[in-house]
Amino acid sequence: MEHAEKIREKERRERVRVEKLKKAKEEYEERLRRSMARSAAPVKRIMTKKVMYRSRPIHKSKKKKKSDGFEDSEREADARNARYLT
Repeated sequence: MEHAEKIREKERRERVRVEKLKKAKEEYEERLRRSMARSAAPVKRIMTKKVMYRSRPIHKSKKKKKSDGFEDSEREADARNARYLT
């Protein structure tokens, strides 16, 4: 009984191995066929230069300084002189 099971299992493994090899050979032939078709096809040439997309530059908002005509040093001088005027 065990001997018969071993023989059947061995035959099954052999059959699976042969099927696997056959499938691998068919896939190889298909790849070879596609490769030959590619090599026989005319060469595809790029006619124009591809557009390179770039990001827009970052625009930083400028802080506007309120100016009433006086410079910082003039303001300090006015603040110091205000003590003496009063």
